[in-house]
Amino acid sequence: LVTALPSDGHAILNADDRHVRAMAERTTPHIIWYSVDDDAASRDMLTASQIATNLNETGFTVRWHDEEEHCTLPLVGCHSVYIALAGIGAALACGVSFRTAVIRCRMIEPQNGRLRPLPGRHGSTILDDTYNASPRSTLAALEALRDLPARRRIAVLGDMLDLGERALALHRAVGVEAGAHADLLVTKGDLAAEIVAGALEAHPDLPPPAVTHTVVDAVQAVEPELGPGDLVLVKGSAAARMEAVVAALLDPSVRVSDVLVRQEVPFEVVRVAASDRPTWLEIDLEAIGNNMERIGSLVGPRVAVMAVLKADGYGHGAVRVARTVLRRGASSLGVATVGEAVSLRDAGIRAPILVLGYTPPWQVRDALRRDVQLTLWEREVAEECAAAARDLNLRAQVHVKVDTGMARLGIHPDEALALLHDLRAL
Repeated sequence: LVTALPSDGHAILNADDRHVRAMAERTTPHIIWYSVDDDAASRDMLTASQIATNLNETGFTVRWHDEEEHCTLPLVGCHSVYIALAGIGAALACGVSFRTAVIRCRMIEPQNGRLRPLPGRHGSTILDDTYNASPRSTLAALEALRDLPARRRIAVLGDMLDLGERALALHRAVGVEAGAHADLLVTKGDLAAEIVAGALEAHPDLPPPAVTHTVVDAVQAVEPELGPGDLVLVKGSAAARMEAVVAALLDPSVRVSDVLVRQEVPFEVVRVAASDRPTWLEIDLEAIGNNMERIGSLVGPRVAVMAVLKADGYGHGAVRVARTVLRRGASSLGVATVGEAVSLRDAGIRAPILVLGYTPPWQVRDALRRDVQLTLWEREVAEECAAAARDLNLRAQVHVKVDTGMARLGIHPDEALALLHDLRAL
């Protein structure tokens, strides 16, 4: 764009961004620079200082040549000062006086989904930043969360999409800042789970974050904690549809359709899919969670429910399904192999896990180290469990499988009692 400007045009450039500064070498028109860096300030640069922000506005002192004015911007966050400076620069290029340009910043209207404060449940305030998300905008939102007054600060963060091969690293980097600024961290989505990984790596003493994959679970992780004066930042990429989380956390007096993004009818049916495939399979984690709650209500509170997640949750994604069902009432998980159990443990899942299939003796020690329960029906595996438990000073928890008719795995019923006696002697 800067190379296409005519000779009598104007380029309004951010002097604080090294990439933007480099654009000056590619254009010949007049340049209006702006900055919030006092060290870089000069008489010929639009500069901002003494920045203060609250839930209603951001105020700062702005200078241009020998003039100085106080600017009030009805936007939240110190990063919004850059918006004002760019706007003032454009106004100056169009012949508007400096004072008039500054005064007219008050006319800016807050936009839905762009760090907009909204009344939340139980006297809280929701910072709705759900229009979209990138690492840079998410870091700016977290800085706003840090700077604003609050009893407690809660960050609810969804996936940041379209980041390419650096997606995992960028989510983890955001987690470092989220862990520093939030009293409670909640994530929604597969990529967003990496935010928690980054937060815990940088801040091991962080209060336990909540890793979720559904709107219901994200809301349930937040709402019981809400109280007067709490500040809740909700942010994620457009496809993450984090506005649904905001809708559930809003004060009932707020009309959702007036204040949230993507409330038009088409968005009720729009889904994001890979553009190179005409068909896809969508796993409805909300339905899985609802099914788990229904099962729990049928069996009653005195009956424990194990969710079996063999073969990557039968193709549904074992990690995300595990997190969902454990939040909805399951007390333990079943898998086919030690490798499947390890994947769940590596994802931070600490619920009891039982390997339902055959475990070779050489995998027993790894299972015990990771607090994984084993199914056995052979004395060889039982002896290895006992030896490993002694060597590691751990308790081996096992499930004895009896073949009741399928003739696949398990000990014959006539031999079960003898095996149990042998186990007691180990």
